[in-house]
Amino acid sequence: MAHEAVNVRQLTAWTLGHTRNTEAAPVALRSRWTAEADPGVRAELLIALGRVDLSGAAVETRALLGAATPAPLRLAALLVALAAGEPWTDTHHGAALGLLPAREITVDRYSMHYREPLLAIVDSLLRRDTKADREAAFALLDAALRDGRPEVRAEALSAADHACHLSRSAPQRLVPAIAPLAADYPASTLLGKLGPAAAEAAPALAELAAQPDDETADQALAVLVQVAPRQAVPLLARDLERRPRALDAAGGFQAPAFPFDPALLAAVRARLAADGLGNNETTNLVHLLRQWGPQAAAALPELHAALPRFQYAANAISAVAAAGPPSDPEAGAER
Repeated sequence: MAHEAVNVRQLTAWTLGHTRNTEAAPVALRSRWTAEADPGVRAELLIALGRVDLSGAAVETRALLGAATPAPLRLAALLVALAAGEPWTDTHHGAALGLLPAREITVDRYSMHYREPLLAIVDSLLRRDTKADREAAFALLDAALRDGRPEVRAEALSAADHACHLSRSAPQRLVPAIAPLAADYPASTLLGKLGPAAAEAAPALAELAAQPDDETADQALAVLVQVAPRQAVPLLARDLERRPRALDAAGGFQAPAFPFDPALLAAVRARLAADGLGNNETTNLVHLLRQWGPQAAAALPELHAALPRFQYAANAISAVAAAGPPSDPEAGAER
């Protein structure tokens, strides 16, 4: 515990904490706590003390939340306070925000806290499973998501993803802060995961989907397909050839049924008749027609033409022709 090398002292503290010895270990840790000057070692001492004397360690945390406390020690104090069930206050909220970005802060390096401190804090708050602690987690994430620094927003998006996995109320609370970040790939990916629960982000996604940059527009439209399918329909119909990701989101086998629209049907027919289509695109186009069933009867000629080289078209033909003769005389003649 008194070794000259910082790493040795840190590892010794970590080891003592994991002995779970509630008699000798706290005495040794407290003895070193009064003598130790290095912030990183003090952080490890506090975490270790929290494992063998949680209530005693929690008392120590109350004086360690100010901005003057070195970041590793302040983070350790937050984690111990959470573990001890200490009420989350404005002081804790401010201390957590003051640590961001926190991925470079080394505390308890063999746990999830090492790589994702903000996620660990949010996880602890949500697992308390009280309304007040859920709101505390969401308020912390909301503030971090609105931070002007990209590295802070990146940490917040990772933690927000985790929060949405743990809490059904998280999307409604967090989507307003995530929506303005829709141009960033991690944010758009998270919005896509949330699907209709992220409908509030639809205007921002639609604006991005109308941009001249095909890659950005395609990514945004692919997410809009998942979040607000009806709003995605006209944009997909207009630019179907240049929106492969959006088409995959709408017509992929894992996708929910996509809304029928006459303009989109016309675009699908035109695209299916084009030369040089790859298997993936053909699959998505054909699967869309299969989803629409008899509403897509006008596309039977294109499906028949695709059948010799793409046998899956037979399934779509069966689905489209399932309801008997269509009401459209032209489509009926083609059939």
